[in-house]
Amino acid sequence: MNYKKLIPSFGCKDGSVVVWDQGWNQQKGDITSLCRHCGDNGADALLLWDLSDTDEDHEQSILMIKEAARSVDIPVMAGGKIKRLEDIKKYLYAGAGAVFLDGSDEDNVDLIKEGASRFGSEKIYVWLPDASHLQ
Repeated sequence: MNYKKLIPSFGCKDGSVVVWDQGWNQQKGDITSLCRHCGDNGADALLLWDLSDTDEDHEQSILMIKEAARSVDIPVMAGGKIKRLEDIKKYLYAGAGAVFLDGSDEDNVDLIKEGASRFGSEKIYVWLPDASHLQ
């Protein structure tokens, strides 16, 4: 039996929700309403990107992830702007069930291993933006 999951993806930037449409574009509305709408209409999980440019914006994105996780009964995965183990911990403590890191970034290899060791391998996902080298 084939099973497909519906996982909408949104970005968090400058305290706003952004969506991908040939580039990240600002979306009207708040993260809570958007996530609830997805959860109430068949989404199996949510994927939230932290697209912040500054430390202040990063903290604001973490608060948005926390709001999103509290507003839905489906798993939330979060990632982006992870530079150290502390960032993984912040996403998980904000309510993300799992954290994803860019697997194509050589700097993340040790961080992926360390995160899996500290928080459990089921909490760490690897995002491959270009998996053509795996074929």
